[in-house]
Parts: sequence; structure tokens; C-alpha cells
Amino acid sequence: MGKGSPTYSTVQITPDVTLAEVPPPDSIAIATINRGIQVAAESRWITPTNPLWGKLQKLVQELEAGRNLTTAAQSAGVSQRLVERLLELGSQSQKSRVRQSPPETSTAIINRM
Repeated sequence: MGKGSPTYSTVQITPDVTLAEVPPPDSIAIATINRGIQVAAESRWITPTNPLWGKLQKLVQELEAGRNLTTAAQSAGVSQRLVERLLELGSQSQKSRVRQSPPETSTAIINRM
């Protein structure tokens, strides 16, 4: 055995806080909004040349980045009401029912944006 005082070292392990702060994207909401955008496009309420199309794409990107619906909508420049309508359109099981009698509010909401 050696003579003298032993020397010790300590190591501290800390979790990566930035990863813990960002919640995983809500893939169900993102898929539902994408279906809602598809229904609106198929119903000709919106086209890729419409400026709103870009805002809706930004909305999806914000959601994929982990933002919540309210923050993503604000960042993309779309109303919460439009997000709710896209969720409604995307969750409807029969797209043909939507095409046969499109609600007046859908066209009005989309056209105002």
C-alpha cells in the first residue's frame, strides 16, 4: 500500500434539459389537419396558389416542430377557428358528405384568410 492521502475525482451527470422541454409532436393532430387541408383542397375552398396555402403549410411545420396548436396557429398567422375547422374536416369519416353540402362557414372562414 502506498503512503499519503488518496486523491478523488467526482463526475456529475446532468440530463439534457432542452430535450426534456420540447414535447413530441402530436402526430394525430398533424395528420388530421393535413386531411382537413386535403378536404378543403378537394372541395376547392383553397388552392396551392392561395396565400393561405403557405400559412397552412407553416402551421403543419410548426406542429411538427413540437409547438402546441395555439402557438403554431399564431406563428403561422391563421385563426384558431380555422384550425378547429380543419380538425373537424380531417376527422370526418365520409369526405363525400362534406363535398355534397359544404358548410357555409368553411368557405367563409377560408376565404377571409
